[in-house]
Amino acid sequence: MLSRSSAFALVALSLSTLANAGAARGSEKRTSTSQPGQQGYNDCGTTNSQTSECQTAVVNSVTDFCLWAPPTYGPTIGDSEEYEVAWCTQDGHGTRTMPAGTIQSAHYLVTPHYTQVTGTGDFTKINILAGDSGGELDPHGADGNGNPIGALVYNNGVAIQEWTSFISDTEFCLALVPDGSGFDQCEGDSTEYPPGIYVENGVTSTYQQGDGSNPAPTAHAAGASSNCQAVATVGGGVAM
Repeated sequence: MLSRSSAFALVALSLSTLANAGAARGSEKRTSTSQPGQQGYNDCGTTNSQTSECQTAVVNSVTDFCLWAPPTYGPTIGDSEEYEVAWCTQDGHGTRTMPAGTIQSAHYLVTPHYTQVTGTGDFTKINILAGDSGGELDPHGADGNGNPIGALVYNNGVAIQEWTSFISDTEFCLALVPDGSGFDQCEGDSTEYPPGIYVENGVTSTYQQGDGSNPAPTAHAAGASSNCQAVATVGGGVAM
């Protein structure tokens, strides 16, 4: 199991695949399932339910996004990564709704290379085991079918091909390719190079987890943010 610090570094480093692959496939019809072995479904409708098995997440803004978490309380992220479901801050996505108070801080950042939402919260409210230091999810997984298997992610109606997620019982980061307290939505400068791309002594190289590089390169420093607009809170609702 990854430590929280190494897992956040992993989120930044694993964006190399995202940077090279491009942001989106474009808008496409949501289907009932998208991969063999999928336990949930992708054609989720618009009615939220706390028993939904929807595996289609949206990331639209600081007040409208979803996170992956287990459908029942008990397993760790590492044990449930293949079948986790979408929990969202807003109704209307056919997913489960995060209970009020789940999100305690959230920051939404759009850069030329990626979009991400990060923050903190009490994720035991969405079935993450208390004390779970978390894990990483992405659309590939060991078998190429994704973790969760068949998971889809949309950004304002556009299907995202490459994304990476980290979530523990208290922290989360969901980064897509096309820190503190409070709630805001910002514009941001990119890092010096796209995530996963490194230039040293004039030589350009790429890195992704498992490619054998030792030591792994240091993650890029975050780009500066600007034009931040505060919001009072991030939603949630009464569990049904």
